[in-house]
Amino acid sequence: MTVLYSIDELTPDWLTDILRANGELKSGHVTDIQETSNSHQASLNYFLSIIYSPDASPSAPKTLFLKLSRPERLPLTASEVEYYTKIVVQTPLKITPTCYSAEFDSAKGAYHVLLEDVSATHIGLSLSYPPVTSHALAMAKTLARLHAYWWEKPNLNTVSDLPTEAVINRYVDACQPGMLPMFDFLGDRLTAEQKQLIETLVEQYPQWMQKRIQRTPNHLTLIHGDCHNANWLLPKHEGETYLIDRQPFDWSLTCWLGASDLTYLMVHWWYPNYRERVKESVLRTYHDELVAQGITNYSWQQLWDDYCLCAIQSLFVPLAWCTQGNIDNTSWIWYPKVMYTLDALKHLGSVERLERSL
Repeated sequence: MTVLYSIDELTPDWLTDILRANGELKSGHVTDIQETSNSHQASLNYFLSIIYSPDASPSAPKTLFLKLSRPERLPLTASEVEYYTKIVVQTPLKITPTCYSAEFDSAKGAYHVLLEDVSATHIGLSLSYPPVTSHALAMAKTLARLHAYWWEKPNLNTVSDLPTEAVINRYVDACQPGMLPMFDFLGDRLTAEQKQLIETLVEQYPQWMQKRIQRTPNHLTLIHGDCHNANWLLPKHEGETYLIDRQPFDWSLTCWLGASDLTYLMVHWWYPNYRERVKESVLRTYHDELVAQGITNYSWQQLWDDYCLCAIQSLFVPLAWCTQGNIDNTSWIWYPKVMYTLDALKHLGSVERLERSL
C-alpha cells in the first residue's frame, strides 16, 4: 500500500482494499467517507465516518481514525509506523487500538496510520493534570505488558538499539550541551547546591548506566520512551488502557530499563504531591503485572533500585529541550521537569541509594 500524503488522497476504493485485506469487509464496498478534522500540532488527525454499499458486511467498522504527517514537519522517521507494524503486532496483549494500515515513505519522511476509532469508549488525558488513581494503575499494567513481552528477548535488536557504550554516549552527548543554556536562563531560580547536584549527576550518570547493563541478567527491554499523559487512551468505564504515538529521536534510548518509562511518566508529568501519594502503588502494580506475565527473576527491590536510577535520568529530558534554542518559549514544558526531578530525588535519596545498590 502507498502512503497517504493528504486527506484528498483518501478514496473509497483505497479504504475498501484496506478493510478487505484486514478481513473487516468480506462483502460489499465503501461508497463514501466523511471526515472530521481534529487538529494537532504534530500531525493531521481525522475521524472518518464510513458509508458502505447495501451488501457490505454488517460488522465492518462504521468509524475509523486516520493520522497523517504534517508536510511542514517532514522529514520524519519511521518510528511510529514501526511501533504498530513491528512492535505492537508482536505483543500478544492488546496495548493500542487495532491498526488497519501504517505506511512510511523513506524518501519523503512521511507516514500515515489508520486506527480503530475508540472515541466512544476511551478518552485522552491532558498534560495539565495527572490521571485518577485507578487509571494510573491501569497505565502501569499496560507498560508492564509491553515490557514483559520484550524482556531480554533475543530479537530486541530488531526493534531497538541495544544500549551499548556507543548508544549510551550518543544519548548523553545529545543532552549534555543543554546544561549551560539551562543554567544561564534559570539564574538564581536554582540554588548553588541544586546546580552542583545536577552537574554531578549528569557527569556520573553515564558510568552508572554502563555499570547497570553489565549485570547478569540485565533485565533490559523495549521502552516506549515518551509515555506522557497525552499518549494514553483511557477507558471511560471498562476495557483496555492504550499507549499510542511512539516517536523516539535518532539519539533516544529505545532499549533500556522498563522503570525509565515509569519515571518519565510520573516524575515529569505528575505533580509531586500526587506522585508521592501513588508512587508505591503504581510500582507495586507494575511489578505484580510483570510477574503475572512471566517475569519472575526481577525482584521488587531490583525494580525500586532501577526506579531510583531512572529518576536521575529524568534530568536529561529538560537538558535535551535546552539544546534546541528559544528555551524561553519552551520553558513552560521543561522547567517543571527540572524542579519535579529535583523533588523526586530529594524524596528518594537516589544518589546514596545508587551507590549502595550498583
